[in-house]
Amino acid sequence: MPKKKRKRKPKILQVRIQALSVPARMKPKAYLRALLRAINTGELPEGVEVELHWRNPATKHGKTKNWRSDEFTDAIAESSPGFAGVVRRSIQKRLLGLR
Repeated sequence: MPKKKRKRKPKILQVRIQALSVPARMKPKAYLRALLRAINTGELPEGVEVELHWRNPATKHGKTKNWRSDEFTDAIAESSPGFAGVVRRSIQKRLLGLR
């Protein structure tokens, strides 16, 4: 009997979003929608400061290497469309979890 091939899950980029400051009146859904808009426009609403942390576990050093971080709009502006897509999907999953 031949050995079964293991199916490995693709390792994708790991993303963490850290809110440094958010106005008290802003609800979680509005906050996440503002982040989605910021991916397209490059601007966060006034009073919102967000830091983006990421790492790629698919690389040899990914699991042990420190997380990279940058201000949210800077990280999106200086990245590839694929990176922005991963961040967008992460935010959309969180938004769906609030419903």
